Order: sequence, then C-alpha cells, then structure tokens
Amino acid sequence: MTRALRSQERPPGTVRRGMALPIVLLIPIAVMFWGITADGGNNNVYREEARDTATQAARAGADEIDLDYLRTTGIVRLDPAAAETAAAAWIAATGHTGTVAATVDSVTATVTIDQPLSLLALTGRESVDVTVAAAAAPRTGVTEPGDLGGT
Repeated sequence: MTRALRSQERPPGTVRRGMALPIVLLIPIAVMFWGITADGGNNNVYREEARDTATQAARAGADEIDLDYLRTTGIVRLDPAAAETAAAAWIAATGHTGTVAATVDSVTATVTIDQPLSLLALTGRESVDVTVAAAAAPRTGVTEPGDLGGT
C-alpha cells in the first residue's frame, strides 16, 4: 500500500471526532454575530426615525411665533406654551413617546422609540430604547441675496 492510504487507515472500532467540538463552538458564535449585525442595522433605522421625528416636532414648535409680541416690537420670538403643544402633538401623531421644552428662543424635542430585538432577544433582553433630541429656532424670511433665512 502507498503511504497516503496507510495514514488513513484506523484500527477497527475507532471514530473520527476532530471537527465536532469546533463546529459546536462556532455555531453559537456565528448566531451571535448575525444577531449583532441584524439588530445593529435595525438600530440605525430606528435612530434615524427618532431623529426625523424629533427634528420635525421641533420645527413644528418653532412655527409658533408670538404674533402679538412681533407686531408690537418687531422682534421674532416663540410662544413657549403654543410651541410645546405643537411639538408634543407632532410626536403623538407619530405614535412615539417624547418630551418637549420650549423657551422664547428655541424648541427642543426628545423622542424615544422602543426597538424590538430579533436575534439578540435570545440573550433575554426583548428591546432597547433609542432616544434622540433635536432643537429648532424660529426663522424669518430671506433678508438679502444669498441669505437662507436668519433669526
């Protein structure tokens, strides 16, 4: 017999076990890596949705200008109560939760989205909260060429 054939011969009754342990260890590691990749990608989607909602809510609040003050002084400022109401209504319309704070100068909206986990739920955690804040200020119209709007 040739040397290659002799090296493959085994005594009767022996079993080849060389790959069982690495495969058993590799499968859970691969599943965890897949879970981190999938849920991490979903996290980016939920974060962008929260950012969009917070930005739009802040902008909706920044539209609530105190018109009486503007007419008497010529200065643009927000009506904080109306701004908070408008921003909170925008957040509520999206079905998300959040908080709103407004001053005469700006509106800040914070939105929280509960992101369900798919594969990482196997670790015992069903979801994670994604929270993003955005602010906006009232803008006036164009006042000179090249101006995109000022305060």
